[in-house]
Amino acid sequence: MVSQSKLGKWPLILSVTASLMLLYPGCGGEAEQPVEGQGERADLDTGTGASMPEPDRLLVPVDTIGIEIGDSNYVFGQIAAADFLPDGRIGILDMQGCYIGIFSPEGEFLQRIGRQGSGPGEFLLPASFSFFPDGGIIVADAMAGRLSLFDSTFAYEDEITGFFPSPPVGIIAINDGAFVGMKPLFEQNEQGMFMGFEIARYEDSNEPTLVYFSETQPFDPADLAGSFGESIAFFTATQDGRVFVSPMSDDQYVVTCYDDTGAVSFDIEREVERVPKTEEEIREEKTMVEERMIAGGMPPEMANWNPTPYRLTVGGLGVDDQDRLWVVRASYRQPFAEVYEPGGSQVLFTAALDPSMPDAEDLMLLVTPGGIVAMDPNPEDYPRLYLLELR
Repeated sequence: MVSQSKLGKWPLILSVTASLMLLYPGCGGEAEQPVEGQGERADLDTGTGASMPEPDRLLVPVDTIGIEIGDSNYVFGQIAAADFLPDGRIGILDMQGCYIGIFSPEGEFLQRIGRQGSGPGEFLLPASFSFFPDGGIIVADAMAGRLSLFDSTFAYEDEITGFFPSPPVGIIAINDGAFVGMKPLFEQNEQGMFMGFEIARYEDSNEPTLVYFSETQPFDPADLAGSFGESIAFFTATQDGRVFVSPMSDDQYVVTCYDDTGAVSFDIEREVERVPKTEEEIREEKTMVEERMIAGGMPPEMANWNPTPYRLTVGGLGVDDQDRLWVVRASYRQPFAEVYEPGGSQVLFTAALDPSMPDAEDLMLLVTPGGIVAMDPNPEDYPRLYLLELR
């Protein structure tokens, strides 16, 4: 049972901004590489905001994949996503390098899938990917405007195109060749421009067969962060077709579970308080997202991201190997998860990263049935993937 979860706001925001490039004239060519040395992280003030509760269990690193200098197969430009095959092999998507690296369960490099380019099996700006249960792969490339499909031998097989304005991002492969993804919505009418997103299930075409979440609101190119608002949502899906959705919000904690027919099974709602971001957090977010917009081809004068002043309540969702739902909180500087019983709304335990880990506060979690990993999408030193164990 394999599915992929996108946890933490950064991959979601970066995937979404990649989709936005298609709305701007002059964008959409081959991605430029980020300028080395830009976007250095400021020291964050961790003495403000909400105090993280003492977790019941810790996520402890047992290995890492990635080095600073040496074998190029282990040197990443920017890790955007990771997923596990049923046999334990690990796929790591290098957004900057435009490929997926395949590694053994022990972290040994095996092969690469894809390269930079516009041809079949090549990528312009791959933002997310997922393994199908049979070992095939689906890759979302917003800049190329397509989803690329590879078979279980990792040979290029087919593509799905025709999405407007761009293909789904944050895709999760499920049973029977289907997948779930979040697709941008764009409409212009007599009331003006509207932007939003829908989370839907797809079979083998660009038309959804089930829509779980859909929201649009007025679009202001000068205020992209404000235009997104609550039209974005975090989501995850299980191989049997259940989908969990949590709207991006700084004052609500809501998770809705849909069954494989699209009907609501149950909701999780909790009272939460707004937590303000520090000035350093706001500055870091603005710098990082604007740099990624420019690196993706957006003209610098159009790359405007004005972060909202409050932290999100929920920062991601995932399902582990025991079918437990992980709700990762974004209220705290360090990743902290509330883990719910399978098929219910009762919290079994809480978990957090081992505080002795280097840069633990800057890491984000990815929880899948194949394993739990962490990464820093904007590291000070070099990109690497942490393999974690729950203790």
